[in-house]
Amino acid sequence: MPALITSIPPKALKRTHDGIEIGEIYQKICIDSWREAGFQIYSVNNDQELKKNENAHEEIIFYTVKSDGTIFSGKPLVCFNDLLDCGYSTKEDIIAFTNADIFFSDAQKIAKIAKKIIPGKAIFSRRINVENIKERKGSTYIWGYDLLILHKNDLDAIRTRQEMFFGEPWWDYYVLCMLLLNKIYVETFDSSYILHLSHKEAFEKKRWEEIGIHTLQELQNKKTPS
Repeated sequence: MPALITSIPPKALKRTHDGIEIGEIYQKICIDSWREAGFQIYSVNNDQELKKNENAHEEIIFYTVKSDGTIFSGKPLVCFNDLLDCGYSTKEDIIAFTNADIFFSDAQKIAKIAKKIIPGKAIFSRRINVENIKERKGSTYIWGYDLLILHKNDLDAIRTRQEMFFGEPWWDYYVLCMLLLNKIYVETFDSSYILHLSHKEAFEKKRWEEIGIHTLQELQNKKTPS
């Protein structure tokens, strides 16, 4: 069974469908689609979040950390490296990372893709933004990737600086670059299987640019393996 690692917020997502708030229902839709694809689900959260968690689903294994990105982003986000540490701690060899508000339109297809992962190979996918939960067609989000699947043996290749937080932009591009620099074969697949209920972007342009500059600086300091 592969592992899916994310960070589920302690309170229900804010999402609307036909003008009705469906955040709690939508989170369950996401979780159910991951389970249907055969993933063991792990959620990485800081200890303060878990004390007030309203989404403590029985089928999820919670991995508790001390990190808190509030000083940087205004939110108690966890470090991306914390997700990697969670991956190391699992008994599963195939590891997927995705945002908590992504759901799979074809769980069986995702399951087949995950089974093909071997050391030295990784898979990325963008997402499709839809306007309501019944849609299966929408617009491709071109500014990032929302699903990464790789082998546990390759986690070392994507460890980053501590101030990169999951839930903010650029971690996906950093990871993609590091996989390529470490000569890990990367494929993309049909994003129509990766759906996301549209909502207003949660970060400001200034923060996006700030993270981007720091990310590019870190990549410039990396040496390509010989």
